[in-house]
Parts: sequence; C-alpha cells; structure tokens
Amino acid sequence: MKSFFLAGIFTLCTGALFAQHGYVRINTGYAAPLGAQKFGENHSYGASSTTEVYTGVYGTLGSGFSVQAAYGRRKNIFGWDLEVAYQAGEKNEVHESGPGYPEGTARLFANGVSVTPAFTITVDEGKVQPYMRVGPTLGFYKVHYEENYLLGTSRVESNYAEEYYGNAALGVKGSLGLVFNTGKMIQFFTEIQFASMSYAPSKGKIVSYDIDGENMMDFLTDEEKSFRFEEGITLYGGEPENYNRVKNPLPFGSIGIQAGIRITQLSVSVTRSKK
Repeated sequence: MKSFFLAGIFTLCTGALFAQHGYVRINTGYAAPLGAQKFGENHSYGASSTTEVYTGVYGTLGSGFSVQAAYGRRKNIFGWDLEVAYQAGEKNEVHESGPGYPEGTARLFANGVSVTPAFTITVDEGKVQPYMRVGPTLGFYKVHYEENYLLGTSRVESNYAEEYYGNAALGVKGSLGLVFNTGKMIQFFTEIQFASMSYAPSKGKIVSYDIDGENMMDFLTDEEKSFRFEEGITLYGGEPENYNRVKNPLPFGSIGIQAGIRITQLSVSVTRSKK
C-alpha cells in the first residue's frame, strides 16, 4: 500500500512537471536612461574669461549594453522566469574647457550583475505570441568615477579614479515582448524592457591618482584612500572628522530594447493507458 501511494505521488508530480513548457533564453540589447537625474554641468569659456557657458548633464547609471540569460517554465498562459544579467554601463561625461583654465572630462558609469525572478503571462496562440514579464530585481554593481584634466597655464596632466561598491540595489524590472514561434525548439523574440532602481554604495576607494606622470598614491594615507558613505558627517572647525562621505543614492532607471532566442523543451503529458 505504501509503495503504491508513493508511486502515485511520483506519477502526479512528474505529470505536472512535464505538462509545463520549459525554456532557456539568451538575449542582448541596449537601454537608454529612464528618470534621468542631473550628474553635473558642462562648463566652457567664451572668447574672454568673463563669458562662461553652463549646460546640464543628465542621465542614469542603468543605461548601456547588457547580456541576459534566463530559465523559465510556463503552464497554460502563466509562468515564471529567473534571469541573470550583466550590464556594461554607458559613461556619463561632464566636460570643462577654456584657455588658461582647467580643461578635461569627468566620467561616471557602472558595471555589474543583476538577478530577477519574475512572473510571466504569455498569449499562447498563433505564430506571434505577445507576453509580459515583471518582478523584483536585485543588482550588485561597482560604480566608477574617472577624471582627466589639464591644469594651469602649463597644462599639467592630472588623472584620478575612484570606485564605489557595497550594498545591493533593489528595484522592479519588467518587459513587454513578442515571441516568433517559427520552430518547435528555437524561437526568436524581441521585447521592450524597463527597470526602476536606485543604488546607494556603502564603500569607496581611490584606485589611481597621478599628476604629470608621477604616482601620487604613495603620498596618500590608508585613511585617505578608503572611505565609507554615511547618512551624515560632522565638521570640526571646518574640517571633517574623517574622510567618509555623505550617502547619495544613484539612479539606475532604464528603458530599452532586447532581442534573442528562446530554446524550448517539448511538453509531455503523462496519461494513464487504457486496458
């Protein structure tokens, strides 16, 4: 009796499993900023030193190219999808120029990995099948800040770089797309994808600093090279207590287009044979 009962449970479980449609998808694409915020101002001088021009620079750290891979399962129109994505962020640049004044570029960008478990709905009819996918996303990023300037009238070259990391970014990610059901095993798809997310790193460090080819890192203490981001800092006589900085959430919102292939598994239904 016990063996019969276990065999029955096994049959029901395997039947439910194979009655579902499983797939693996691989896709890539580009995302533009969504909910852009101001990163800085381009600054230039006119014909005389009394004429200055400022223009705002807006963007997010979620823009750029990405590669994504996921495994999912679907039964009827409902399903789930577990995605892992790598983002190579686009550089947000702020420029400064003018004769006899500091001239150069500062850049802010991010690279990292995100994990997104999502709920899916697919219209399973016809050769072109619309679908939607939405779920929470968890990101693990490293933010890069770089600046390269020519200083003073002698145009001494200065290069400086920092990295910010620690903590995880939490947000929402979703997609609206079309699957082109041209084959039983391999399907092509394209989708519009959005993400709403911000990231507040907890730590940072100076990774490089040189002036006119001379390495300046040797002149910095360990306390100066590494710092933390805190909710607030205290000044004593105008001087900070340490080299920590105020925490500043960075925008990662994006909207873009993705395209790729979906490799499906044939669904198999377990039925009881008639005698």
